[in-house]
Amino acid sequence: MTNKGSYSPKVTVTAPDDFKFERAKFDIYFLADNTGSMGPSIDAVNKRANDILSELRNRAKQVNADVHYGVGFYRDFSESVVFKHQQSLVEDSDPAVKALADWSASGGGKIAEAQFFALHQLAEDTDGKGGKIGWRDDAKRIVIWLGDAPANDPIPKEKSGLADDITEQVVTDRLTDRGISVIAISVVGDTNPGLNGDPVKNAEPYAGKGEPGQATRITTATGGTMADNLKASDVVDRIIDLGKEQISKMAGLSLKAEPKLARFNVTATPDSAIPPTGSRQVNFNVNLPFTSENATPAKTREWPYRALTGAVELLIGGKQTKNKKKIVVELRQADLSGTYEIQNASNDHLLDLTVNGLNVTPDQDQDHQRWTLVPIKDGGYLLENNNRSAENRYVARIRRQGIKAAPHGTGDELQWVFVPEGVDSRGYLFSIQPLGVWKTAIGFSGGKLTLGEYVGTNYTGGKFQVDHEHYQLWRLNAL
Repeated sequence: MTNKGSYSPKVTVTAPDDFKFERAKFDIYFLADNTGSMGPSIDAVNKRANDILSELRNRAKQVNADVHYGVGFYRDFSESVVFKHQQSLVEDSDPAVKALADWSASGGGKIAEAQFFALHQLAEDTDGKGGKIGWRDDAKRIVIWLGDAPANDPIPKEKSGLADDITEQVVTDRLTDRGISVIAISVVGDTNPGLNGDPVKNAEPYAGKGEPGQATRITTATGGTMADNLKASDVVDRIIDLGKEQISKMAGLSLKAEPKLARFNVTATPDSAIPPTGSRQVNFNVNLPFTSENATPAKTREWPYRALTGAVELLIGGKQTKNKKKIVVELRQADLSGTYEIQNASNDHLLDLTVNGLNVTPDQDQDHQRWTLVPIKDGGYLLENNNRSAENRYVARIRRQGIKAAPHGTGDELQWVFVPEGVDSRGYLFSIQPLGVWKTAIGFSGGKLTLGEYVGTNYTGGKFQVDHEHYQLWRLNAL
């Protein structure tokens, strides 16, 4: 971190000699509604089946993944075919191309269909005729599901021939238990409401329950992705884009840092999915999300760097490898040692040591509103007030519930870490967290100082979003 607001070093991680760089494995199954209303979407897939498989194969190659492909379709119980498993999961993609090209739209009764039965069969690894889908035990499992109508809910056991009724909750539980992520591609037309449509309004007589939003809930629960309100002309491109995105998300190398590193909101992306043959080193590009090249912080100073050493685990596909050794790395963080006014972002008032204890008050230009950050281990600080006549002049936490002024001591209740959360034209914004407590921060709310779960920064859509006037954020005004 510098006053210009940029910090993006490279971290080189050297794996232990016995660390195994395993290839990520994926089983991808294509499942689609093949009733009459799906004609334009099915035609688009028929024509570009080879493009779909070619794009996914190339992405798998980029992340050095081992991928198997399978294909099936569903209609409803009013048809002669309810669920058809066309192609078991195999490495050769040519059979999947042929199976996609064989999809044909026909039939259909009411709008809602029998996808819950199809998804249930996939989760149970059965084609319903004594055969298996072919899921591998050590592979990440993905279903790419295409349709334009909600699911009948429930599917009675009298219809399915199974021991129990199939409901949305049953399907969701089966999918999550089996580690299957679902990508939903929802087409909306003049008469068909899409996968998230109302299952009651559009149900067969045997169903008539459930709520709109089935596909969104299932994809969320399984760690997948939802694409809604699509036209038939959009279908193939979305299958390709979301399939590639899911492969990238679930494959490749990543770092999992212990809390004392992770709390700094560091993100790290590797130069390559798997290192070159024979190499044990992986280079990660590190980014701190609070930085901004346009920042011109005021009332700060040039901070030197100091080392922060901690452990990380090297993950493949977001999961621990067979070797669970942690690797020690060193990050460079700003050394904030010095004397400051500590200013709350919500009201611009200052942390103050009053005769009644700690408070936040307007600027009085007095020593009791000035604080010295005294560096300690693991990137932490003591917060010492500049009113030398006060006996209790250190900020201390009261378990996890609050803060108080206390005398000097050696306990961890006096140890704090300043986590950079954002930057603007006035300077950096920090959360002040107990060194030994994860994601808990000092705030000023309701006229009093608080200590609670830090909620000032959201991470959505791959970006950190910070409320620059949040009650748990503080500025350091150098003196």
